[in-house]
This record gives sequence, structure tokens and C-alpha cells, in this order.
Amino acid sequence: MTREKKYYTPTIDEFYVGFEFEVNKVLQLIPDQIEEWKQTVFNQTDIISDTFVKNTRVKYLDREDIEGLGFKLMNSSSTIGYHLVKDNDRIWLDTENIKGKCVIAKGLEIVFKGIIKNKSKLKKLMKMLNI
Repeated sequence: MTREKKYYTPTIDEFYVGFEFEVNKVLQLIPDQIEEWKQTVFNQTDIISDTFVKNTRVKYLDREDIEGLGFKLMNSSSTIGYHLVKDNDRIWLDTENIKGKCVIAKGLEIVFKGIIKNKSKLKKLMKMLNI
């Protein structure tokens, strides 16, 4: 992967019930401080604050995330992106210039073209598009 960073700090408005992220559980050990990131899913009882958000991170959408949703890599020869297929649905993910630049097609029709920064957003969009 050519991306310089694998994770980003989300903004408050990105959080919704079902949003997947990691929270930093800093362990205080004398004299060292060790970071421990724990995968979690946002729910209705979570309280969002600036401090909370600063201690979270989200993995940028990548090929492995898309494959985890049942898509298969169709073309691995491209150095600038991945073309993945599931049944008659296709996703093309740009891995070079813009993090999360994505095109989704159902059959031959493009149904989405834009930025999908993370797996949670892709799952939400796929549900809306009946993919």
C-alpha cells in the first residue's frame, strides 16, 4: 500500500451507532507509557467529547476491508488501485492520490463516485445501495 498513513483521527460528526473505530487505552506503567488500541463499535450510550475523539483512530478503507465484505480482487496488476468484484457489483479503490477515493458500480451502472474513508462508511453505503 502506498498510503503514508493507515489510520486517521475521526471528527465528531463521523460517529453514529455501528461506527467501527479504535480507542486508545493508555496503560500507565512505571516508568514507561504503552499505547494499547482496542477495536470497538460506537453505541447509543457512548458519550462523545473532544477528549474522547482525540483518543480514537479509524483505519482508512483498504483492499482487505473490501475483501472482508465478500468482494474478490479482479485485477492486481494496477499500481494505482484495486478492482474488486462480488456477483455483479464492482468496487474500484484508488490507493494513490486521495485516501478513500472510490467508485461503486452495480452491473454496468456507476451508483457511487466519491470518498469513502473507512469500512463503516462503506458498509452503510452498501446497505443503502442494496449491495
